Amino acid sequence: MAVERHGNVFIIKRPSFNAMLLGRDESEAIPAMLKDGVLEIQEELGPTRLMVGPKTGHLLHAGAEYRRVGD
Repeated sequence: MAVERHGNVFIIKRPSFNAMLLGRDESEAIPAMLKDGVLEIQEELGPTRLMVGPKTGHLLHAGAEYRRVGD
């Protein structure tokens, strides 16, 4: 997963679920908005929230922790 910032909008790039099922290496780009310190993605089943861990600074979502690669 990659997070890119474009002004006030963030783009989340992640592997496409359907592509993963078919064994393809494709990604999808999803817009996200920063609200109250949380990145929020609007998806079909409702919003998904990505938070920054206060101790590590890593991105947290659904029990997974993503760390920043490079600076």
